Amino acid sequence: MEYEVGLYKREKSTRIGVGLGTKPDHDGVKVKELVPDRLAALSGKLQEGDVVLEVNGQRVSDREGAAAALSAQTGEVKLRVRRAPPPVEEETRANLRTAFDDLCTDSGVNGGVSWAQCCMAVQYFAPGTAWEETMRIVRAVAGTEEGSAVGFDAFCEACAVAAQRAAQPASMAFTRLAGPGRGEVGRDELREALGAHATAEEAALMVAGLPERVTRGVFEAHVR
Repeated sequence: MEYEVGLYKREKSTRIGVGLGTKPDHDGVKVKELVPDRLAALSGKLQEGDVVLEVNGQRVSDREGAAAALSAQTGEVKLRVRRAPPPVEEETRANLRTAFDDLCTDSGVNGGVSWAQCCMAVQYFAPGTAWEETMRIVRAVAGTEEGSAVGFDAFCEACAVAAQRAAQPASMAFTRLAGPGRGEVGRDELREALGAHATAEEAALMVAGLPERVTRGVFEAHVR
């Protein structure tokens, strides 16, 4: 699955702290290591094994090019990243299969469930996920729009990805603080809530660059 990761560099000299693979690849550069106590590791947004495809819209294919693109940026750094789907436990997969089969009977499309039904299932299995984020996940996984069929594998992956993200400390803190029905919170409120799951430095990094009033969609796009 491909998605966008946003990091924030206060200064050009700030080190993101990623060890990149040395093998040239037209399809991106693999993250081999996250340096402890550096921006990427503290943010929790990247994982070892991720493949960096773009840096601020610039395609990268080797370590030197990726490193140069990362070091040249100041402020918000947007990475296009590909990550393998999270593993799904057998019991969870069985539950998703049951839900998928039930939805198929009412989908009105051939070969699966509708795009809208898949979005609704993501919301059910990963409560608190912003609708904008739900649509991004389903679009990235299924590659379809409303009216087209979403097969079981894509349905399962979308729900698993959303559940994994919803379980991250930052997302859990926002949901607990704001609640599913609250549209926004103060930046300082959010930083204090994140302090229950991270150090003061980590919490400050997570909210760096956010506006004074933070909506759920803005925050989730910022921390992932």
